[in-house]
Amino acid sequence: MTKNRVFRKGLILVWAVIAGMGMLTGCQNTGEPNGSEPVAFAQATDPQLGMGGFSADVARLTQEARQINQSPARFTIICGDLVHQPNLPSYREFCQRLKEFKQPVYCVPGNHDAPDSVRLIQFRKMIGPDHQTFTAGGLAFILLNSNLIFSQTEPDYSWQQHWLKTTLQQYAGQKMPIVVAMHHPPFVNNPDEKNEYFNLPKPQRKELLRLFKQYGVIAVLYGHTHQTKISNYDGIFYAGCPNTSVNFDRHQPGFLLWRYDGSTLTPTVVNLKMPAVPTAAPATAK
Repeated sequence: MTKNRVFRKGLILVWAVIAGMGMLTGCQNTGEPNGSEPVAFAQATDPQLGMGGFSADVARLTQEARQINQSPARFTIICGDLVHQPNLPSYREFCQRLKEFKQPVYCVPGNHDAPDSVRLIQFRKMIGPDHQTFTAGGLAFILLNSNLIFSQTEPDYSWQQHWLKTTLQQYAGQKMPIVVAMHHPPFVNNPDEKNEYFNLPKPQRKELLRLFKQYGVIAVLYGHTHQTKISNYDGIFYAGCPNTSVNFDRHQPGFLLWRYDGSTLTPTVVNLKMPAVPTAAPATAK
């Protein structure tokens, strides 16, 4: 084994400990979902408190929690951009809103939450782990920090890739269908599209798509685009859902309710029972 490979393995092990330390805190209301098959769960995204008007965003997120509580969903996955500005007041308000959810809530970081390593440490402290996994109703769920895939920031990126491959292999060995959730979509319209703000770089995108196909991923849940789009590529769902801040496609604020009956995964769009948010800046806005 070369010195570089030894160093890299050592670096991954050290960073596993560091990243694990960051998983011990945070306001996520997580825990293994109760019950057995079939399972229903909610996919939400981009509450982005402060983008559509702070008080209005808070009100819509609160309404979303109420409707999810009244649904058959046993847990919720929020696909990133929890806040518009990653400051303590915004995070504290978001954590207060999480208390409205009666079932577990799992969050992944968006580009507004953890744009750099300093803000990533803050995310881990305020919210919880930036990558995690759990099982429910015969499904395995893998939650990723797509900011690391977008930027390839080291050593976090290498550690997460190592963890992802190991986790995919583990669940594939157990013959469990896998659902992946992250903030950025691998692609928006097609796998061969050019690199841009809303997708992942081609080399990393290609590797992810290969891994997803190889290890039995059945759905990839994402946010970031502020558009509702459910497509199927190579037998895998790629799903962006309505959000509670600003929808660039003028979609009513809402979420996706997914149902799994042991063989088939089915999404349904659920609109919030309150007025729609005005559309904001063009879809290139960061």
